[in-house]
Formats: sequence, C-alpha cells, structure tokens
Amino acid sequence: PNSQELNDLLSAAQASKRLYMAAMMTTLLPNFARLKSALEKIGTPRKCIGQYRQYSSRYDKYKNCERPNTFLPE
Repeated sequence: PNSQELNDLLSAAQASKRLYMAAMMTTLLPNFARLKSALEKIGTPRKCIGQYRQYSSRYDKYKNCERPNTFLPE
C-alpha cells in the first residue's frame, strides 16, 4: 500500500460513513515463514503454544512510577 491508496480508502470510508481500520496479520511476518520452513525438520506438530508480545516504549516509565500520556484524557 501507498499513501494514495490510504487516501482512497479513507475517502471511501468517509463517503460511506464507515470506519476504516487497519490490522496486521502476524502470519505474514518473517518469523512465521521461518517456522513454516522448519516444519519439515520438526515433523507433524502435536501441540503449539505461541504468544506475541511487544515491548512498549512506555514500560520503563511505568516501572519508574511515572505516568506517561497513555490513558490520560488531558
């Protein structure tokens, strides 16, 4: 996608009184491709537990008892 496509999507959403939302499909990330290629070595999976985490840039501030502008309406 490019900025023109985004503008087109936003215009279409506004014209039809709809909300445009973007989502990231984690199955398209490089780590999934790597796992897929490793399945030949691993064999048939019997159980898989996966978790996705993202380190927040505000986390250290929370640990230092600061209140970054996250959920503050002002």
